Amino acid sequence: MELYDKVAYGTLQEQILIYDSGIKYFVDVMHGHKTGFFLDHRENRKAMRPFFAKKDVLDVFCGDGGFSLTAAHSGAKSVIAQQENEEKYHLLQELRQLLQELRHIMQELRQLLQELRHFLQELRHFLQELRHFLQELRHFLQELRHFLQELRHFLQELRHFLQELRHFLQELRHFLQEL
Repeated sequence: MELYDKVAYGTLQEQILIYDSGIKYFVDVMHGHKTGFFLDHRENRKAMRPFFAKKDVLDVFCGDGGFSLTAAHSGAKSVIAQQENEEKYHLLQELRQLLQELRHIMQELRQLLQELRHFLQELRHFLQELRHFLQELRHFLQELRHFLQELRHFLQELRHFLQELRHFLQELRHFLQEL
């Protein structure tokens, strides 16, 4: 039986980007070993994560870098991935660059999250001050309403007094005219 590589439907890029347990990998499906990636080692990579943390890791004959990238993603202090196949070496370099970009993005996200927390704290403080200001404004408006009521009452009394004064002056004028 003749061996051949062929795409059954559609087109296939030289390398495709896959995600496995939160890590990006470039996989050469047509020319890589098996499917270009050792999918059957997924559970092994997951199981090794705790052992990689804060350790120096040497991955010899690392293939597509499945364990190397898992080690780096799991917080290894350092990772050395050795591969004799030059294509896979370049692929690992690309993956390393992607991982560095991901770490940079994560750092920026942490920074943005910190800034957002600071902003939310300032917003809470502003809202507390606004609430206090609105309470004082409400109190001021109540006092103003009370003052306006007293002023209205005073003006009514003043009007009444002026009417009485006018009446008194008319009577005084009338009295003076009679004298």
